[in-house]
Amino acid sequence: MTQSKVPLRSILEVGGLVVMIALLAGCRMVSEENTLEAIEKSIQRITQHAGESVVVIDLIIKEGQNGAADSIKITHRYGSGFVYRSDGIIITTDGVIGSDDSVRVITQQGEMIPATLIGRDFETNICVLKINKTDLLTLPLAENSIVNGSLGIMMGNTYYSEGLCCSWGMINRTWIGGGDFLDNKLFALHIQWPEVQSGAPVLNVKGQLIGMAEGHLEDCKSSWTVIPAKTIMTVAEKLIAEGSITRGWLGIRSNPVCPREKTARLMKQWKGKGTVVSSIIPDSPADQIGIQVGDVIVSLNDKPVICVSDFRRLITAMSPGTEVLLDIIRDGEELVLKTRLGRLPSHPERQRRSIRRSV
Repeated sequence: MTQSKVPLRSILEVGGLVVMIALLAGCRMVSEENTLEAIEKSIQRITQHAGESVVVIDLIIKEGQNGAADSIKITHRYGSGFVYRSDGIIITTDGVIGSDDSVRVITQQGEMIPATLIGRDFETNICVLKINKTDLLTLPLAENSIVNGSLGIMMGNTYYSEGLCCSWGMINRTWIGGGDFLDNKLFALHIQWPEVQSGAPVLNVKGQLIGMAEGHLEDCKSSWTVIPAKTIMTVAEKLIAEGSITRGWLGIRSNPVCPREKTARLMKQWKGKGTVVSSIIPDSPADQIGIQVGDVIVSLNDKPVICVSDFRRLITAMSPGTEVLLDIIRDGEELVLKTRLGRLPSHPERQRRSIRRSV
């Protein structure tokens, strides 16, 4: 029985192919290791450089009766924040700060510095503090807009961490926004992150501020809502200059879902545009001019109203006392009503970015 011979050339070709595959596999492995190492070093470098700008917000809460010193109990609640300006301006979320709490800022070096409240804004969840310290390291704002899939690096302090705690995940845009004229739509940071307090800064791969962590998305502990840097800058500058932000207010609530068949037909007639009045706040400007439940507001000062969020943006951008013309559809008839806006209450219903809030 004779055996067939394999040509030497074929053996060399197969052997060369195997070697080439092995070399390519080795190069790929080295490349992947180098890439991961580069990512690791980049994050470490950003953390080391920007970490000094991250602070702890320490709220000192005094509880007691009759003002007696021996009956007062002192507790602490913590949040995160960051240096916005080198002259001691600190940014955190409005939700961190209580009404009568004493506040101090703790730096990464362990300094505990009393803080003064400069201004806070419930609508956008931003608070500005001031400490008596200068030459602080600030976080530069991101220059470019965020694209879905961008890398976000969150930095803050946790209960168990010795110093700064850092993690990273993917940033994506959301539709979530309060309909306020200053409230840009939030980002979502998808990240496996320990329970750090809100107010923690989120940076891009260049160490620039993307935004500030606000809280978990509902029923999703691995995703945080992030207030965009653009919102932070706009609101912070207004609070620094004026101490507060005033907004116009009409005094209605608008449920996007039409509970009444008649109102639903009117909305269909107007191609779904406009905002439906579902309730009216007593003694508000809307109440004073006779707006009724079921009315459909289709234009404001001759500008079409697309939806309730659009209407809220238009109203909140105006100052209290501004005269407005409202084009209203009631039972198929068009009415034009005139009024002056009131001032949006500071903390109406304690519901931030909720469709159930008054406009």
